[in-house]
Amino acid sequence: MVQAGALERFSVPQDPDTDKIEPGMHKISGVILFILAFAGWLNHLYICFTQQLWGALLLGSFFAPIGAVHGLGVWLLSLWDLLASLKQ
Repeated sequence: MVQAGALERFSVPQDPDTDKIEPGMHKISGVILFILAFAGWLNHLYICFTQQLWGALLLGSFFAPIGAVHGLGVWLLSLWDLLASLKQ
């Protein structure tokens, strides 16, 4: 048999200050993250159609996280334009 206090040394102590986020904030942050990812994916589709990047279009269409990162990168950070200019 296992003694009553034997497993206490393996348990993680609970910090009462870590759970101060309101329950509704998790929902709001999830909705904001979804909207950003969807907007990035739509931007990826637009960029790939207008620049006729058919391989990137198929890749980002079937693997939505790749399209969302590409779309947000082009939209917010312009990293891909910077990298393309460095290649030339």
